Amino acid sequence: MATAGLPNLFLPTAPGGVAVIGNVLLNNEHNVEWISDAIAYTERTGKQRIEADEDAQDKWMTDVAGMAEKTLFQTADSWYLGANIPGKWRTFTFYIGSGYISRCTDVAANGYPGFTHP
Repeated sequence: MATAGLPNLFLPTAPGGVAVIGNVLLNNEHNVEWISDAIAYTERTGKQRIEADEDAQDKWMTDVAGMAEKTLFQTADSWYLGANIPGKWRTFTFYIGSGYISRCTDVAANGYPGFTHP
């Protein structure tokens, strides 16, 4: 829901998320609430900025790719992989594993590891 190098910018339907794989409205509701909590945490701790850590971002996207490798999604000539744009680098960018909400909840409960306050 955040990108390294872009502090205070959150993307509820960001790459690596669940937005297009399930119920978009419910997924976005969860993500917006999580983002609101992250902003409130930042303010509560006296910080003005919050940003995804690049290492955490890379690990998350590696997890996303690893989950996709175990599916048939990788064999499809689909927009899921970017096949609708000639010459585009193909990668699967949606979280399709279980426990997405649990992972988000754990991050919030543990003080937002994987995020920095530059």
